[in-house]
Amino acid sequence: MGDVFDGVGINYEKRTIELFCHLDQNSYPEIRRGILDMSKEKEPIWLLLDSPGGDLFAGTQTFALLRSCASPVIGVVMGQASSAAALALQGCKVRIALGDLSIVGLHEPTAWVGPFEGKSETFVRQNEQAIKAIMSAFTTRDSNPDYASRIEALISAKTALFTEDALKEDLVDAVIIDRKTVRTIDGEVAFEKFMEDNKLPNLELPF
Repeated sequence: MGDVFDGVGINYEKRTIELFCHLDQNSYPEIRRGILDMSKEKEPIWLLLDSPGGDLFAGTQTFALLRSCASPVIGVVMGQASSAAALALQGCKVRIALGDLSIVGLHEPTAWVGPFEGKSETFVRQNEQAIKAIMSAFTTRDSNPDYASRIEALISAKTALFTEDALKEDLVDAVIIDRKTVRTIDGEVAFEKFMEDNKLPNLELPF
């Protein structure tokens, strides 16, 4: 069976960026271009994700880009956000999963792609730095040592979390039930109210 992921899509009218492929040195420049272009207007940007991950270097760069973006970025997991894509998701102002069977996947880096590709003599040192970068991204919202330990255990165990568990582990903020309702850690709430609480009023789903 071939690869079902089909690339990066940018829609300036809807202010959406689709990452429906690996996050790597091919797709990252397209995402960067879309984010930089759209952020000039300071309006919210939707990042729609269905990605198995890919390149740790691209993942950490995307995380940093989203965190520093002048526009609030809303990430929506529309299938999976694993590995490097899970890192990118943590850079979004709001993180939402579509339905109960979307997946957030975590694991330790298995290869260092990017500037150090193929340089095996530096892999151990770079791997240690990579783990620090991963932990920094996943603990941005909660630096509590207990939370950091839980995340580290999930990464070490090579964990794929369905939305309910991802919600419990604070890897997403809400799960879309339908166009009017989301589920948060505190229970169901109107989508409009959820967005208002996150200082993003009058927004509708772009799909």
